[in-house]
Amino acid sequence: MTRDLLSSAAKLPDLVAAEGNPAAAQGGPPDDERFLSSSDVARRWGLSIRTLEGWRHRKQGPPFIRINRVVLYRLSDVLALEAASRTDPARSSSGSRP
Repeated sequence: MTRDLLSSAAKLPDLVAAEGNPAAAQGGPPDDERFLSSSDVARRWGLSIRTLEGWRHRKQGPPFIRINRVVLYRLSDVLALEAASRTDPARSSSGSRP
């Protein structure tokens, strides 16, 4: 068990997807096996890393994986949260008046 965990932790740098990395898009792992670091997610959303830390502490935000002290976010979870948070003003009934 410990050997498997250490082996997985050793592979973390290979699994972390860097945004805009064409090599990761070509022949890389499927999206549900790709991970983003806290700094990747913070940069993507224009947030500070401390904001993500606060969300984790309050059990908010996207699901995350912690291996030792490394925090990773599955790309598919980040994309799902973005899709769920999408607002289409043309379809929104709030704020419109007849």
